[in-house]
Amino acid sequence: MGIETALIAGAVASGGAAYLDRKSQKDAVKSAQRQKEASQAFIEKQIAQARSDIFKLFPSAQESRKQGLQAGLDLYKQAYPAMMNTFQQGNVGAQQALITGLPQIQNAILGNQVDLSGLKPVSLQQPQGLALPQALPQSINELGLGNVQ
Repeated sequence: MGIETALIAGAVASGGAAYLDRKSQKDAVKSAQRQKEASQAFIEKQIAQARSDIFKLFPSAQESRKQGLQAGLDLYKQAYPAMMNTFQQGNVGAQQALITGLPQIQNAILGNQVDLSGLKPVSLQQPQGLALPQALPQSINELGLGNVQ
């Protein structure tokens, strides 16, 4: 009878171990499901926070971009007359060189003495330093919006 009792006890113990394994598996699955739900809730909360931050910061980013573009346009507006003046000086200088050289072309064709001393380089007046802005537009951090909560 000892062997029969041992076999029965072994069967009961192995059935009990199988029951415990299934229970621990179910507990592990439930725990993983809870962690997944908590992670999903955290992610959704962070997405909502990010959207909120973007909507708070977007107008200032647009304004910064607008200010930067306007500063660039203002700089071109300020520099344009000086640039055009320099181009005009160069154009007039080139025309003068052509006009000065015409009699020398005629002398060369007729076999007369060619005098190139009248052809001199033209010195153009470079635009003096433009009044560049001394400060850049405010950034988002300077406006106190860098750490939006």
